[in-house]
Amino acid sequence: MQRRLIAALVAIAAAGAAAQDVEQHGRGAQCLSGDCQNGVGTIARQDGQFTGPWRAGRFAGGQYEVRWPGDPSRTYPVRMDAEGMMLEGTQVRGAGDFRKVTSTYTGTFTRIWNPFVERNLAAFGTGKYTDYKGITYDGEFQYVPSRAWGDNIVTGIFLFQGVRIDPVEDEVISGLFISDATVSGANIIFYRARPDYIAKLQQDFAFDKAKREQDQASQANSQAALGMLLNLTMGAAAMSGGGNRLNAFSGRGDRAALNLFGDVLRGAQPAQAAADNLAGQLLQRAVGQPQGAAALGLGLGAGASSKDVAQSIGQALLQQPRKLTLKEYTKLIEEAAKR
Repeated sequence: MQRRLIAALVAIAAAGAAAQDVEQHGRGAQCLSGDCQNGVGTIARQDGQFTGPWRAGRFAGGQYEVRWPGDPSRTYPVRMDAEGMMLEGTQVRGAGDFRKVTSTYTGTFTRIWNPFVERNLAAFGTGKYTDYKGITYDGEFQYVPSRAWGDNIVTGIFLFQGVRIDPVEDEVISGLFISDATVSGANIIFYRARPDYIAKLQQDFAFDKAKREQDQASQANSQAALGMLLNLTMGAAAMSGGGNRLNAFSGRGDRAALNLFGDVLRGAQPAQAAADNLAGQLLQRAVGQPQGAAALGLGLGAGASSKDVAQSIGQALLQQPRKLTLKEYTKLIEEAAKR
């Protein structure tokens, strides 16, 4: 009798482990505790342990506590949808880094279609990313898939618009930053965005395969257009402040320009066309924002070319402080809080 009872319990446990949805959780997912079929329990997957509500062995959606492989010592709150996509919360990255260092992102997540693996991925939206050196990137993020090896190993480029806060150097720098191609879940390293570097990324990862056959003249034209687009994106970010000095400095609040830049990287739109589009938008906005337009030198008239607009913005930004000390930046935050 006792042997039969033990055998029955083992069979139930095995059935519970097998009940996890392979399509959503991947092979090898296990129920560690609770009811992982239709209730509250903890499921261990390759990317972490998730504790929360389940329906038919899948995410039911809502609030979950996640133990990330990069920091298994504690759990982090994450809000998920019913498809297992992160919506908001904290993600720890860097598991498997040979330096034994991790990084953390806290904020919202957006849904990005990855054509290489033909499925949606959860990517950074608006939030704060603190790298393994303690440098924080606070602002808007954009993710551009670049390659994939099999179904699970994917790489992509991160774009960031906002402020880079370095407590060691006592400096806060605003601007547009871009990463190398980064494996999902790995630590991210950001660099100041430069036209030549962005053009190289386009060639290396063939966002638009036709660009691989460009001659030197075409590549030079592409870099020139990317340079204009960089200035225009910074100008759009500065004008998004709406009179708020903090927003004007940090460039937060204008995802449209950042998304446009992402479209260029993924090959959905040529750089010159994007620059022309954004320049036209800025000239229209300048009519209703005379103060912001004056600060960027946008008294050019409706017929100004995108090159003229980009040059005017570039010259204006050179005369404006894009770097503050932590004390000066804190003062801006305090001023904004009083508004």
